Amino acid sequence: MHTIALLSAVLLTLILVWFNVRPLGTHIAQENQYVGKSLWPLLFRLGIPTYWRKGLFVVEPYTGGSEKKVEQLPHCDASGPYLTLKFRRIGGILYVYLHRDQRGRWTCFHSFWWHSPLVKEPAEPPMMSLETANEAIASAEHVQVLAEALLQKVICHGSESLADKELLVWSILVEWLTEILSGGFESYFCSGCADAAKLTLRSLQTAGLTDASQIFQKACAEFGPEGPSENCDVRFNQIQRLDDESFQLWAELSEGIDAMSDQIEVACWKWWLNN
Repeated sequence: MHTIALLSAVLLTLILVWFNVRPLGTHIAQENQYVGKSLWPLLFRLGIPTYWRKGLFVVEPYTGGSEKKVEQLPHCDASGPYLTLKFRRIGGILYVYLHRDQRGRWTCFHSFWWHSPLVKEPAEPPMMSLETANEAIASAEHVQVLAEALLQKVICHGSESLADKELLVWSILVEWLTEILSGGFESYFCSGCADAAKLTLRSLQTAGLTDASQIFQKACAEFGPEGPSENCDVRFNQIQRLDDESFQLWAELSEGIDAMSDQIEVACWKWWLNN
């Protein structure tokens, strides 16, 4: 009788501890859905993050969802520096972890969706003042840092807040180059980034990127004399009417852009410093 009572007490204690430290219904799912995606296409797809922080911050569902900073994620060997993006949605939180790859670009190496009934409404993302955003842009000492500063400005204040000089770099590095490097010209033309294809072509020419602009013109020529539509839905219908030869050409042209990507970044940086 004493043994049964003792076992019952132990079992009750375990149950109480379980429900005390673990919010009912929380679990991790949809792991690594975004691995390999670069920062800009991720944000175009997912929208504005609730926050992004330098370093690795992990959620602890067994302690009520608190977060702590760690040096390394379990079972992940990607080297730093790191960036943590958090997207708070109704019913859970999406965590996306990125690191700088060998080419200096933020690339996702781990992600997961933390389901929790405790998350009942999305959180508003933090806002950066326009003055602070402009200061970050003016103090950028590297082309990738410049691109990140432009992105933060667009996230907080929209692309219409960009000055003409900023818009040129944004259209080339963020809306055009990173999308092509992530999925080629096919991915670019299927995305909303290609709505500004004409602006991007002018930007490439203004920055003195003759070879890159010629490659881009060849890719656009597959749509016919009028080029790709500025409307994403219309452009998608145009793409569906293309034959396999067009997609093969895009793949080859994408390799050409990939090969000169460092040159494109250097040219944009030089143009930025000289204008």
